[in-house]
Amino acid sequence: MVLLQPKNSLSLATVLLVAFTLIKVLAEESHNKTPDSQKREILETIKQIGSDNFKIRESATQKLWKFGRVAEPLLRDALKNGGPELRYRGTKILEEFELGLYPDTPEDIAKLINDYRSGVGVKKEAAIIKMAELGKTELLMKLIKRENDIGIRKMVAQIVSRNISEQVPALILENKIDEARQLLEVAALDHNGIRNYASFLVE
Repeated sequence: MVLLQPKNSLSLATVLLVAFTLIKVLAEESHNKTPDSQKREILETIKQIGSDNFKIRESATQKLWKFGRVAEPLLRDALKNGGPELRYRGTKILEEFELGLYPDTPEDIAKLINDYRSGVGVKKEAAIIKMAELGKTELLMKLIKRENDIGIRKMVAQIVSRNISEQVPALILENKIDEARQLLEVAALDHNGIRNYASFLVE
């Protein structure tokens, strides 16, 4: 790829500059794409989670999780002013989403996520390495947000920053604006990523 050739390659800072410019331009276009009918159904399901009827609450909880990614922003908004039951159940659903556990998550990936969640030390690192080998950069970015171990955070940052010059433009071309932004933020956790990010800010 031309960007990676030594003699005429663009600096990573320049790549980031172009990337962030495109992110700002496309962010609005990628917002609010959920059909109105589906939004209404999701909001009604969220409302049912606060029902006095246990069976209705249970059914609504399962249904909301099955909506997956499209329900995530609406659920986050609802939790701001929701009652105790909604906050409890809604938080549990969001925890699953934040870990990358969606209805369409493949079984082998779900196992890696659970290995990461329940593991410590070598077991957790092994799960991270396997995800990286499978190219699950988006998933790694989700996990890093919840990770308190600075060593693990740096490890993930180093992994996701290796091919950032190729990955960010590719994500933008696929209109995955949020993922591109998150990738840049995660890469900045690594020493080189911080330097490149600072270089971008200066430019």
